[in-house]
Amino acid sequence: IGAATTFIVRESKVEQLVSTTLPLGIFHHTDYEAVNKKLYDDDYVVMVTDGVLDHIENETPETVMMEIIKKTKRATPREMARKIMESVITGYHTEIKDDMTVIVFGIWKK
Repeated sequence: IGAATTFIVRESKVEQLVSTTLPLGIFHHTDYEAVNKKLYDDDYVVMVTDGVLDHIENETPETVMMEIIKKTKRATPREMARKIMESVITGYHTEIKDDMTVIVFGIWKK
């Protein structure tokens, strides 16, 4: 609900899922939209807080984030999250003004 963009990494492609709802807590009535997306073996899902995207000084931070994700070597989800965060922080030397969190999880057949 009101989440920043979520990214799906499949092979060498990155797709973004954008939420158009406002953040939870803005209104008394909770509005949400559902997005269904099939995930496959070896897909990664990258979720970031708005603070991460706000730190990217660009008119289209989602596009920049997609490029950062594409350039990040596939590794463990923990390592990918760390490298994505490092790229954002070192790529833009502005003051961090909001909390910044990157969550990555992978899908694998058992």
